[in-house]
This record gives sequence, C-alpha cells and structure tokens, in this order.
Amino acid sequence: MRDKRSEYLVHWTGKDIERQHRLNPDERRRAYIERLHQTLLGDPRHYANSQENIDPDKRQSMPGLWMTWSAESLLGDMGRRIEHIPMPVTCFTELPLTSARGHATRYGSMGFGFTRQFILKRRGNPVLYVAGRPEYDVIISNIFGAMNVFGQFESEASEAAKRIAPRTGFDVDMAISTLKQGITDSQLRETLEDILRWLDRHPPLELNIAADPQVTTAKALENKKKALWLVAAYLKNMSECPADEDMTYLNEMEWRIVHSYPVEDSGLICETQPALSDPRLLKNPPYKIPFDECDLKVLVLPDADTKNQVLNDDTIRSWFGSRNGTFRYPIILTIDDLIAI
Repeated sequence: MRDKRSEYLVHWTGKDIERQHRLNPDERRRAYIERLHQTLLGDPRHYANSQENIDPDKRQSMPGLWMTWSAESLLGDMGRRIEHIPMPVTCFTELPLTSARGHATRYGSMGFGFTRQFILKRRGNPVLYVAGRPEYDVIISNIFGAMNVFGQFESEASEAAKRIAPRTGFDVDMAISTLKQGITDSQLRETLEDILRWLDRHPPLELNIAADPQVTTAKALENKKKALWLVAAYLKNMSECPADEDMTYLNEMEWRIVHSYPVEDSGLICETQPALSDPRLLKNPPYKIPFDECDLKVLVLPDADTKNQVLNDDTIRSWFGSRNGTFRYPIILTIDDLIAI
C-alpha cells in the first residue's frame, strides 16, 4: 500500500498575497519574491547562537518562518468554546506534494519543505483533530473546565489583593502584580492564606507545590494554565463546517510547532523583538523559526516566471551558498509541477 504521507512537511504561505494581488500577475510575483527575501534573508547576525548580540531594532527583519496566533474556535459540550488561544504556532502539512495543489489554493502558493526530523527537533507534533460538535465532545469541555478553574482562581486572588491593598499601602495594580509574580512580602500573607483556603475547596488540582520551594502557589497555577494553553494549541476542527462533517481539515494532515521556552532557549525559535506586556496586541507573535540552506529541502513557487526570477536573483543565490562552485539548491518546483510529478 502506497504511503500517503510526504517525505517532507511543507509550510505554505501567501494567502494574503493571493487576496491582494490575484488580478495583477506582476504585483503578485513581486510580492512572492519579497516574501521569499523576507524569509531567507535579513540581519546576518541572527546566525549567532545567542540573541543577546542582536540589535533589538533589527530583530523584526530576522529571517525565518513567522509564528502566528492560533486562530482556532473550538466548540465543545454544553456550549463551551475555546478560542483566541494565546500561543504562537507555525503550521505544516504532511500531504504528498502531488496532492498539495488544492492546499496551496487555500493557504498560498509558496511552500517551504523540511524533513520530519526538523519539525520534531523543534518539538512539533501532528495536530489532534476534534469533531467540533457538542454531542461528540470529550476533549474541549475538559480543557475548558480546567481553564475555568484557573480563571476562578485568578478572579478570587485579585479580589483578595484588592481587600488587603488599603491596609498594606500598595495600590491595587501593584498588589495584583506582586501576587502574580510570587508572594514574598510578609504583608501579603493574608492573601496567601485566602488562596490556600480557596485551594482547599478545590482538591482535584493536586498541585505538586512542594517539589520546588521557590515556586509559589500563584506561579505554579500560572505555569499549569500555560501548559493547558500549549496542549489546546495542538487542537483543530476536523471540518470547516462541523455540522456538515465535511472533514476538510482532517484531510490536511497538519503538524504544528508551538512556541515553548525550552525550544527558544536552544535557539531553534528566536524572539524578534523585546517582549511586551501583552504580545497579543501584535499582528504577529514576536517569534520566528530560523533555518539555513541545509534545512530547506523543497521550495515551491507560484509559477515558472517566479522560478526563473528567483534563480537569477544574485541575493537569493548567495543565500544558498556554494560548495566547490556548486550551489546547494533544494528541490525547486512550481504549483504546476505538482500536477506533473
């Protein structure tokens, strides 16, 4: 039986270009070549192992695949819904290239292909598809319920901080900020006692606080909440219209790399600008996934004219470098080539 999985996992981009320049071939081609420049090129100092030497003003122009905010809206049992998941993700498909033309129509006509090992090394995984219908749900409602517990905790903790703020001399915002960072000031002990009493009423959490004496109750809960968000970022609806059960997305065989700090610390995900208090205000998350010419195994371009222009672009040619006078190009295909393979 023929393997339906591709040897390479491809990240597709250009949906915005198709929307803006679909009726203008010259502008469409220019936009795709600019996208290729942005992805392959940029401040050469990004190749350093440490991000400390990179000028923060240059980080936005670093090469690499952009991470985007997870845009899933997941409906579970009893009307529970998870949406606007605050986790940066980059998506790939395991579809064979011979079947990818329709996928490119949906997500853009430029593809960057990598080995499965490249994705796994960055802790990428296949997504977990869910039905998206309340009567079939067992996953969304449970994750939602756990998140709701954390939300209730944060609400009660904030109220506790407000109650003691007048007596401690802290303003409310400062008291809440101190609470979230970890309770160390003796004047906030009453807040801690309130939180512990709240936890006593919610034993199913089974927090292992004693494992690290430096981790406060508030910090431990915050870490567990982030862990739930990370798991939720791997969820995807099976169908574009769950009521019709069309299985459109299930057939995409999607993988995702989700941001995690261990991967960032290893340099396999790079921050593009200093962290903000609320990074969700940004159009894109402040992270990219860098790669070099040895990582890129397949490059799919929109058409033959774009391919010819890319092959004659000295800047792009120099990115691929040369070994003994031979450029290390990946497999370069066009959308039309996918039919002929």
